[in-house]
Amino acid sequence: MDDLSDHQREVLDIIRRYIFEELKITDHIRWTDWYILRFCRARKFDVKKIQQMIHKFVQWMAEKGFDKVNELDIRRFDKLREITGFGYYNTDKKGRPIYIDQARMAKISEIFENYQDEDLMAYYIQSYDRLIHVIFPECSKIANKRIEQTLTIMDLKDVNVLKLFSGKVKAFMKIATDIGQDYYPEILGTMYILHAGFLFSGIWTVMKLWIDKKTQDKVHIISGSGKKELLAVVDEQNLPVSLGGTCTADVRQDFGPWREALELSYQRKSVYHHDQNLVDQFFLSHREKKEREDKKQEHRIVESE
Repeated sequence: MDDLSDHQREVLDIIRRYIFEELKITDHIRWTDWYILRFCRARKFDVKKIQQMIHKFVQWMAEKGFDKVNELDIRRFDKLREITGFGYYNTDKKGRPIYIDQARMAKISEIFENYQDEDLMAYYIQSYDRLIHVIFPECSKIANKRIEQTLTIMDLKDVNVLKLFSGKVKAFMKIATDIGQDYYPEILGTMYILHAGFLFSGIWTVMKLWIDKKTQDKVHIISGSGKKELLAVVDEQNLPVSLGGTCTADVRQDFGPWREALELSYQRKSVYHHDQNLVDQFFLSHREKKEREDKKQEHRIVESE
């Protein structure tokens, strides 16, 4: 927030009024200045484009029964975790959560036999929300600073790339990419795609058409194991053995400092962190902290009277 120019602050204020006054949104836990700022950055502080983006997001939330996502029985997706190879895994040297996808572990036919597109989309939505509202706060507590982006590693070792990026899989990946860009912007910090052979280079040419230029610049395509590049940004003990590190935890277990808080969110059927004070510490602007303190003070005065 401290890095915003006067113009950017003005835009943020305009969008804030648009959300709370025009769209009549009452969820102040989600729509903090920081949360709104991600949409502003994604649309380069163009007021009209930001309003269109947020309006589309709000409509999408309503259409997808967003208010019911927290009620998902997460155990329904235990099998999904068994037949795929992805999960959050420790933190990098900047304190960011690492998301790893070891594509060779994915049993594509079983995924689509057991889960409909709507099921998978609901899983993606709750996962993104818990990343923002549970995992980021836990990482912020450890780093003692706001952590708001991820390091993502996609390992294509021993993968039939044509099979992975064709047919139904390609169609769903397009949906997942759109969700990330349009509804959860500015979350990706850096991405490494490992064991990307010659064939992948051609596929990447097509994939880039789905992805905005800013995101493209965050993606590093590596033909080999990428061990040298990864160890430059991640401590060895925080990388799995399969990627050249020493950690033996299963990639699919969401292993990291957030595990207890994440499990509690599943039990509570809430995508929000159980400790709102922790979230407020790192994810409220100075203005919002003052507004909340003023309201508490007013409440104390009323009670004393």
